[in-house]
Amino acid sequence: MASSSSDGSIDPVEHAPEPKNSVCVIFSSDSGEEKIGKFTVDPDLYRDTYGMVFEGTFRKLGSEKDEKAMMRLFSPENIFCYKSEARALRILNDCTCVPKLLAKGCTLGCKGDIPGGLVIIKTLCPGQRFGLEFWCQFTRLNGTEKPWVAVKEAFGEVLDFGVEVNTIIPDSVLWHEESGKAYLLDFDDWSSAKYNIARWGREGCLIDMLCTLTGNRGLLNHKKLIKGKK
Repeated sequence: MASSSSDGSIDPVEHAPEPKNSVCVIFSSDSGEEKIGKFTVDPDLYRDTYGMVFEGTFRKLGSEKDEKAMMRLFSPENIFCYKSEARALRILNDCTCVPKLLAKGCTLGCKGDIPGGLVIIKTLCPGQRFGLEFWCQFTRLNGTEKPWVAVKEAFGEVLDFGVEVNTIIPDSVLWHEESGKAYLLDFDDWSSAKYNIARWGREGCLIDMLCTLTGNRGLLNHKKLIKGKK
């Protein structure tokens, strides 16, 4: 299992133990008729958010190449979240700070290790996850700390594609120090940014997303200033 370091970060998957080679066959639907590929996963490498998120490799049907990927598993009761994330990833296909959608469908499970359910397969982004104690230290909207600047750029790019993410937990954000980029991973709760951008401007929407990540309500004071200028 990925380990936590003293600064609260989680070691990336390349530092984790060798996978146990648990394989999930991915189908286009729950009928189990049309196979679209297979996902090889370590059951110990997952994040328990709105859906379980596993890391491993994905091989499309007919391909001889394994691609590093993550698989997000949704229960049938969370079909709305599943559809929401798939739609967002299609909209954000050309966005540089989010994973690419590789496949979506259903798995019947894996020898009892991984339950069956709806799945979204997306590319594995580089970087580390940090807890709330890391992100809440950024209290100034115009702060110039590298992770903070990277997150503002990533969130801004997502907004430019018309997507405003309503729920952002620290576990859904990666900071990659080597490239200076941040990545936003999960999109089960989002809405069109068009209305709020018209009302608050891009900066106002960006503040909302940053506040959601950090829990720093003080950032909203900047939004009040924006409203006062209108």
